[in-house]
Amino acid sequence: MNQPDPPARRPAVSAMAAGFQFAVCVLLPVWAGVYLDHRQGTHPWGIIGGFLLGLIVGTWSVFVPLWRETDTHVRKPRDPEEDL
Repeated sequence: MNQPDPPARRPAVSAMAAGFQFAVCVLLPVWAGVYLDHRQGTHPWGIIGGFLLGLIVGTWSVFVPLWRETDTHVRKPRDPEEDL
């Protein structure tokens, strides 16, 4: 008995997926930084570097598809008649 998702539920699922994707993109480099810190003795620089890298990658991975979906980042050509 597979029923299709109601339309009101789809945005919530998309938001949860984006949140999970962001969390994974941040936590994996932080984990790698912790590992590097323990292995190389560079505490806390591996954690800081991993967090910054994860923040950049996570933000990019969430917002780029959103921008492509909404087309708000594309400049529309100006209409010359609007200036009159």
